[in-house]
Amino acid sequence: MSFDVSFIPRPSDGNWPSALAAQDDSPKRGQRLNYEQLSNWQRIQERIAEKHAGFELFVGQNTLELDQADTGVSLAMEPTDLTLSAPMANEEAGVCGVADLLTSIAAIVEAETGLVAVDPMSAGPFLAPLIDPDAVTDLSDPEEPAAQLVDGRPFEL
Repeated sequence: MSFDVSFIPRPSDGNWPSALAAQDDSPKRGQRLNYEQLSNWQRIQERIAEKHAGFELFVGQNTLELDQADTGVSLAMEPTDLTLSAPMANEEAGVCGVADLLTSIAAIVEAETGLVAVDPMSAGPFLAPLIDPDAVTDLSDPEEPAAQLVDGRPFEL
């Protein structure tokens, strides 16, 4: 079982459940990754590599994936889907470490694509509004400063 985050356009009416349903109903077959998606992927991959070690790239037919074996975290792009996943139970990586990693990657993807990370289980945004992806640090380490909001105010848990 895994925890999944979907990336979708922000709904103009604010109705996240409808936006998720529309994403699920989009055609899945016969499409290819387009130039914009490939460009976004390149930027995402570079930013993740700058911040996080141990990710390996897998390329399939119309699929790109970054996987980190130690945590089981995976970011996958297909023509109609961009998803971030992590196993529900990962004792080796620790819950806080995996949550911090998911938060950091989700913020990077949002910044590079303009899409919004959404938790399908809660049918709402995964991230707090306006998190600066470059300010996200290891929130489980009391010696590290907490993430900063874009407007400079401290982000407190």
